[in-house]
Amino acid sequence: MNTILQVIDINKSYTAVGERLDVLNNVNLSMDRGEVVAINGPSGIGKTTLLNIIGTLDTADSGELIISGKSPFSMNDEALSTFRAENLGYIFQFHYLLPEFTALENVLIPAKIVDLDKEMAKERAKSLLEAVGVYERRHHKPSQLSGGERQRVAVARALMNRPELVLADEPTGNLDPDNGKRLIDLIHSVRTEFDQSFLIATHSRSLSAACDRVISLT
Repeated sequence: MNTILQVIDINKSYTAVGERLDVLNNVNLSMDRGEVVAINGPSGIGKTTLLNIIGTLDTADSGELIISGKSPFSMNDEALSTFRAENLGYIFQFHYLLPEFTALENVLIPAKIVDLDKEMAKERAKSLLEAVGVYERRHHKPSQLSGGERQRVAVARALMNRPELVLADEPTGNLDPDNGKRLIDLIHSVRTEFDQSFLIATHSRSLSAACDRVISLT
């Protein structure tokens, strides 16, 4: 296994009402390709902030980030946008599927960003929906899907562009225990089938226990 992610001395603070709040202080972590790693810690400790920085959706005050041997912090906006679309997948607590689109159309959205061939993209999207167990629901809109089905579609969407690293923020937080377990099982089957790496911010003890390794923020 080789290293896919290195976070080196990351610091992040915010200023509100004239006061500075230090959220992340000299955070260091690394993970290997194919690992499923959980980040846990109490609310407000900075799990989501760290995930957003690793996902290049936010910036750090200082430190270094290396993903697949590349440093996103050194990229201009255009290069960073391309890097994000090609190398990173995102799963959120709330699925954020577009309500006017079907499950299949939602999964195809990332392919449009990187301009994949339409027919090839459509076949991949169908294969992913089959892999996550909702192929028969591909023509249904989010309002016609259960919570577990919507989150499975969100997983398929995250995998559309074959990202090096999938980032998940409380992916089971909006699911009942049964669907939460199904999603945990799905993450592991996806890791095995597609050789994906998952970094998951979570409060869930069951999800943390199912990961290869747990990193605690204190």
